[in-house]
Amino acid sequence: MSAVASNKLIVLANEYRTEDGAPLLIENPLLTSAAEEKAQDMAERSYFSHQTPEGAEPWVFLDRAGYAYAVAGENLAVNFSESETVTNAWMNSPTHRANIVNREFTEIGVGVAQGVYKGHSATFVVQFFAQPTLPR
Repeated sequence: MSAVASNKLIVLANEYRTEDGAPLLIENPLLTSAAEEKAQDMAERSYFSHQTPEGAEPWVFLDRAGYAYAVAGENLAVNFSESETVTNAWMNSPTHRANIVNREFTEIGVGVAQGVYKGHSATFVVQFFAQPTLPR
């Protein structure tokens, strides 16, 4: 069983945001659903990419979940066994770190799934960040 936990990844992201002076991210159930679907899709089809094997962008998962967004970002990870090591790797990557501390993002959803990647058991992690569109 993987020790990568969605709720822990949210706590860790918010700890780094606090250090950076950014407001806390709020977990959104629609973003969580989208992240879970993306993680499961990668796990079931053994790919690791922002795009699906058919070339669909990650935002298709937000659309399917019914999440309307003004801006969005995605962090991915595979082959990690602890929430802390996933977050440390993201924070050591300029583009992943930028998503975590981006002040435009106000909401988060995280999905974790077990599958096979390159012939080995693997944990797939998806972090979606977004700012919802304003209601009209």
